[in-house]
Amino acid sequence: MTIEELRNLQPSYYPDPEIVSGLTGKTLVMIVGPAAVGKSAIMKEIVRQADDFGRVSGFTTRTKRADDEPDLYRYISIDEAVDLIKKKAVIQYAVHPTTEAIYGTVPEDYSSRFNVLDTLSSVVEPLRTLPFDSTVTISVTVSPHTWREWFTSRYPEQSEERTKRLKEAKQSIEWSLAQNENHHWILNEEDRLEDIAKQAIAIVRGDELSSEGLQENAGNMLSVIDELLFMDKKL
Repeated sequence: MTIEELRNLQPSYYPDPEIVSGLTGKTLVMIVGPAAVGKSAIMKEIVRQADDFGRVSGFTTRTKRADDEPDLYRYISIDEAVDLIKKKAVIQYAVHPTTEAIYGTVPEDYSSRFNVLDTLSSVVEPLRTLPFDSTVTISVTVSPHTWREWFTSRYPEQSEERTKRLKEAKQSIEWSLAQNENHHWILNEEDRLEDIAKQAIAIVRGDELSSEGLQENAGNMLSVIDELLFMDKKL
Protein backbone atom coordinates (compact mmCIF):
# COMPACT_ATOMS: atom_id res chain seq x y z
CA MET A 1 0.00 0.00 0.00
CA THR A 2 1.21 3.49 -0.81
CA ILE A 3 1.12 6.42 1.61
CA GLU A 4 -1.75 7.90 -0.39
CA GLU A 5 -3.71 4.64 -0.18
CA LEU A 6 -3.15 4.55 3.58
CA ARG A 7 -4.29 8.16 3.86
CA ASN A 8 -7.47 7.41 1.90
CA LEU A 9 -8.19 4.31 4.02
CA GLN A 10 -7.67 6.17 7.29
CA PRO A 11 -11.20 7.66 7.74
CA SER A 12 -12.93 4.28 7.27
CA TYR A 13 -10.36 2.04 8.97
CA TYR A 14 -11.71 -0.12 11.77
CA PRO A 15 -9.66 -2.72 13.63
CA ASP A 16 -10.53 -6.37 14.06
CA PRO A 17 -13.43 -6.51 16.57
CA GLU A 18 -11.55 -9.01 18.71
CA ILE A 19 -8.64 -6.65 19.40
CA VAL A 20 -10.87 -3.76 20.48
CA SER A 21 -12.79 -5.79 23.05
CA GLY A 22 -10.23 -4.81 25.71
CA LEU A 23 -11.11 -1.12 25.35
CA THR A 24 -14.43 -1.56 27.12
CA GLY A 25 -14.49 0.17 30.48
CA LYS A 26 -11.69 2.56 29.54
CA THR A 27 -11.72 6.26 28.67
CA LEU A 28 -9.72 7.84 25.88
CA VAL A 29 -8.56 11.40 26.51
CA MET A 30 -7.56 13.09 23.24
CA ILE A 31 -5.30 16.15 23.51
CA VAL A 32 -5.42 18.27 20.35
CA GLY A 33 -3.37 21.33 19.46
CA PRO A 34 -0.62 22.74 17.24
CA ALA A 35 3.07 22.05 17.60
CA ALA A 36 4.82 23.92 20.44
CA VAL A 37 1.60 24.58 22.36
CA GLY A 38 2.77 22.43 25.29
CA LYS A 39 0.74 19.24 24.88
CA SER A 40 3.55 16.89 25.89
CA ALA A 41 4.34 18.79 29.09
CA ILE A 42 0.67 18.83 30.09
CA MET A 43 0.25 15.11 29.43
CA LYS A 44 3.35 14.23 31.43
CA GLU A 45 2.07 16.28 34.36
CA ILE A 46 -1.40 14.68 34.16
CA VAL A 47 0.13 11.22 34.41
CA ARG A 48 2.41 12.32 37.25
CA GLN A 49 -0.54 13.60 39.27
CA ALA A 50 -3.08 10.81 38.70
CA ASP A 51 -2.28 7.11 39.06
CA ASP A 52 -5.30 6.02 37.01
CA PHE A 53 -4.20 8.11 34.02
CA GLY A 54 -1.64 6.74 31.58
CA ARG A 55 -0.04 8.23 28.51
CA VAL A 56 -0.65 6.19 25.37
CA SER A 57 2.58 5.12 23.72
CA GLY A 58 2.59 3.90 20.15
CA PHE A 59 4.62 3.27 17.03
CA THR A 60 5.88 5.57 14.33
CA THR A 61 7.72 5.20 11.05
CA ARG A 62 9.58 8.49 11.43
CA THR A 63 13.24 8.67 12.37
CA LYS A 64 14.02 8.94 16.06
CA ARG A 65 14.92 12.46 17.16
CA ALA A 66 17.51 13.41 19.76
CA ASP A 67 14.87 15.17 21.88
CA ASP A 68 12.30 12.33 21.78
CA GLU A 69 10.97 11.27 25.15
CA PRO A 70 12.20 7.82 26.23
CA ASP A 71 9.79 4.95 25.55
CA LEU A 72 7.12 7.18 23.98
CA TYR A 73 7.40 5.58 20.54
CA ARG A 74 8.40 2.27 19.07
CA TYR A 75 10.25 3.01 15.84
CA ILE A 76 9.28 0.60 13.07
CA SER A 77 9.61 0.45 9.30
CA ILE A 78 6.88 1.47 6.87
CA ASP A 79 6.57 -2.18 5.80
CA GLU A 80 5.97 -3.26 9.41
CA ALA A 81 3.32 -0.57 9.87
CA VAL A 82 1.56 -1.50 6.64
CA ASP A 83 1.53 -5.17 7.64
CA LEU A 84 -0.10 -4.35 11.00
CA ILE A 85 -2.72 -2.18 9.29
CA LYS A 86 -3.51 -4.84 6.68
CA LYS A 87 -4.06 -7.37 9.48
CA LYS A 88 -6.33 -4.84 11.26
CA ALA A 89 -4.16 -5.35 14.34
CA VAL A 90 -3.84 -1.60 14.91
CA ILE A 91 -6.33 0.25 17.12
CA GLN A 92 -5.89 3.44 15.12
CA TYR A 93 -3.34 4.99 12.81
CA ALA A 94 -2.73 8.29 11.10
CA VAL A 95 -0.61 9.43 8.21
CA HIS A 96 0.85 12.70 9.40
CA PRO A 97 -0.50 15.53 7.20
CA THR A 98 2.90 17.16 6.73
CA THR A 99 5.64 14.58 7.24
CA GLU A 100 3.77 11.51 5.86
CA ALA A 101 5.10 9.47 8.78
CA ILE A 102 2.69 6.82 10.05
CA TYR A 103 1.68 6.88 13.71
CA GLY A 104 -0.43 4.22 15.36
CA THR A 105 -1.32 2.24 18.46
CA VAL A 106 -2.06 -1.35 19.38
CA PRO A 107 -4.24 -2.68 22.24
CA GLU A 108 -1.36 -2.93 24.71
CA ASP A 109 -0.85 0.84 24.49
CA TYR A 110 -4.15 1.44 26.34
CA SER A 111 -3.32 0.01 29.74
CA SER A 112 -4.91 2.57 32.08
CA ARG A 113 -8.41 3.52 33.16
CA PHE A 114 -7.91 6.94 31.52
CA ASN A 115 -5.66 6.88 28.45
CA VAL A 116 -4.15 10.21 27.33
CA LEU A 117 -3.22 10.53 23.66
CA ASP A 118 -1.66 13.37 21.65
CA THR A 119 -4.17 13.27 18.79
CA LEU A 120 -4.21 14.72 15.29
CA SER A 121 -7.53 16.42 14.63
CA SER A 122 -8.07 14.20 11.58
CA VAL A 123 -8.35 11.02 13.66
CA VAL A 124 -10.58 12.24 16.49
CA GLU A 125 -13.81 11.09 14.83
CA PRO A 126 -12.53 7.58 13.94
CA LEU A 127 -11.30 7.16 17.53
CA ARG A 128 -14.74 8.11 18.86
CA THR A 129 -16.25 5.13 17.05
CA LEU A 130 -14.15 2.65 19.03
CA PRO A 131 -15.75 0.87 22.01
CA PHE A 132 -14.20 2.96 24.77
CA ASP A 133 -16.43 3.55 27.77
CA SER A 134 -16.17 7.23 26.86
CA THR A 135 -13.97 9.70 25.00
CA VAL A 136 -12.97 13.23 26.01
CA THR A 137 -11.44 15.74 23.61
CA ILE A 138 -9.47 18.72 24.93
CA SER A 139 -7.95 21.39 22.69
CA VAL A 140 -4.93 23.24 24.08
CA THR A 141 -4.41 26.90 23.32
CA VAL A 142 -1.94 29.49 24.58
CA SER A 143 -1.56 33.24 24.22
CA PRO A 144 -0.63 34.06 20.60
CA HIS A 145 2.50 35.95 21.70
CA THR A 146 3.71 33.06 23.86
CA TRP A 147 2.98 30.50 21.16
CA ARG A 148 4.91 32.51 18.61
CA GLU A 149 7.92 32.57 20.96
CA TRP A 150 7.68 28.82 21.64
CA PHE A 151 7.20 27.92 17.98
CA THR A 152 10.00 30.11 16.62
CA SER A 153 12.31 28.81 19.36
CA ARG A 154 11.69 25.27 18.12
CA TYR A 155 11.75 26.22 14.42
CA PRO A 156 13.92 29.37 14.26
CA GLU A 157 14.62 29.39 10.53
CA GLN A 158 12.44 29.10 7.46
CA SER A 159 12.40 25.54 6.19
CA GLU A 160 10.08 23.03 4.60
CA GLU A 161 9.56 21.39 7.99
CA ARG A 162 8.63 24.71 9.63
CA THR A 163 6.12 25.52 6.88
CA LYS A 164 4.56 22.08 7.21
CA ARG A 165 4.22 22.51 10.97
CA LEU A 166 2.54 25.88 10.49
CA LYS A 167 0.05 24.38 8.05
CA GLU A 168 -0.60 21.54 10.48
CA ALA A 169 -1.13 24.07 13.30
CA LYS A 170 -3.67 25.98 11.22
CA GLN A 171 -5.55 22.78 10.40
CA SER A 172 -5.63 21.77 14.07
CA ILE A 173 -6.96 25.11 15.30
CA GLU A 174 -9.55 25.42 12.54
CA TRP A 175 -10.83 21.95 13.38
CA SER A 176 -11.07 22.78 17.08
CA LEU A 177 -12.95 26.01 16.38
CA ALA A 178 -15.49 24.09 14.31
CA GLN A 179 -16.41 21.80 17.24
CA ASN A 180 -19.55 22.49 19.25
CA GLU A 181 -20.44 19.58 21.51
CA ASN A 182 -18.31 17.06 23.43
CA HIS A 183 -15.32 19.37 23.21
CA HIS A 184 -13.27 21.15 25.87
CA TRP A 185 -10.60 23.85 25.94
CA ILE A 186 -7.72 24.59 28.30
CA LEU A 187 -5.32 27.52 28.28
CA ASN A 188 -1.67 26.66 28.73
CA GLU A 189 0.27 29.29 30.65
CA GLU A 190 3.88 29.51 31.75
CA ASP A 191 4.56 28.48 35.35
CA ARG A 192 1.04 27.04 35.82
CA LEU A 193 1.62 23.50 34.57
CA GLU A 194 0.47 21.81 37.77
CA ASP A 195 -2.81 23.75 37.88
CA ILE A 196 -3.44 23.20 34.16
CA ALA A 197 -2.99 19.44 34.55
CA LYS A 198 -5.35 19.47 37.54
CA GLN A 199 -7.95 21.25 35.43
CA ALA A 200 -7.61 18.68 32.63
CA ILE A 201 -8.00 15.82 35.11
CA ALA A 202 -11.11 17.47 36.57
CA ILE A 203 -12.60 17.91 33.09
CA VAL A 204 -12.08 14.22 32.33
CA ARG A 205 -13.62 13.16 35.64
CA GLY A 206 -16.59 15.46 35.02
CA ASP A 207 -15.80 17.62 38.04
CA GLU A 208 -15.08 20.83 36.13
CA LEU A 209 -16.00 22.60 32.92
CA SER A 210 -13.42 23.75 30.43
CA SER A 211 -12.19 27.32 30.33
CA GLU A 212 -14.50 29.80 28.61
CA GLY A 213 -13.72 32.29 25.88
CA LEU A 214 -10.73 30.46 24.45
CA GLN A 215 -12.12 30.29 20.92
CA GLU A 216 -11.22 33.96 20.46
CA ASN A 217 -7.70 33.26 21.71
CA ALA A 218 -7.39 30.37 19.25
CA GLY A 219 -8.62 32.63 16.47
CA ASN A 220 -5.85 35.09 17.32
CA MET A 221 -3.36 32.24 17.07
CA LEU A 222 -4.56 31.72 13.50
CA SER A 223 -3.59 35.31 12.71
CA VAL A 224 -0.06 34.63 13.98
CA ILE A 225 0.15 31.46 11.88
CA ASP A 226 -0.96 33.31 8.75
CA GLU A 227 1.64 36.01 9.43
CA LEU A 228 4.44 33.45 9.84
CA LEU A 229 3.35 31.60 6.69
CA PHE A 230 3.38 34.89 4.77
CA MET A 231 6.86 35.72 6.05
CA ASP A 232 8.16 32.26 5.12
CA LYS A 233 6.70 32.58 1.64
CA LYS A 234 8.58 35.83 1.08
CA LEU A 235 11.95 34.33 2.06
